[in-house]
Amino acid sequence: MKNKRIASEWLFFLGAFAFGIIAIPLLLLPFLSSVINGANYNVEKFYEAFFSDGEFVAWAIVFGPYLLIQLIRSIIWSIKTLKGESDV
Repeated sequence: MKNKRIASEWLFFLGAFAFGIIAIPLLLLPFLSSVINGANYNVEKFYEAFFSDGEFVAWAIVFGPYLLIQLIRSIIWSIKTLKGESDV
């Protein structure tokens, strides 16, 4: 694998991870704040409660955008590969 490809995949992962750790919890704040903190919409307390004790669900939500995009990319790659093989 070429270094340029590895670097681009790494940057892709970091972007999706940053989106998942910053934007997704903020988007979920109005919905989950009442469940986690009562009616308190304090962002700092929400993040603390959201990521407390290494909750599996919280980390699944964080990695969700990256995994979803990778799934879509693999499906597109599979379709392109099958179309290329059917022409032969």
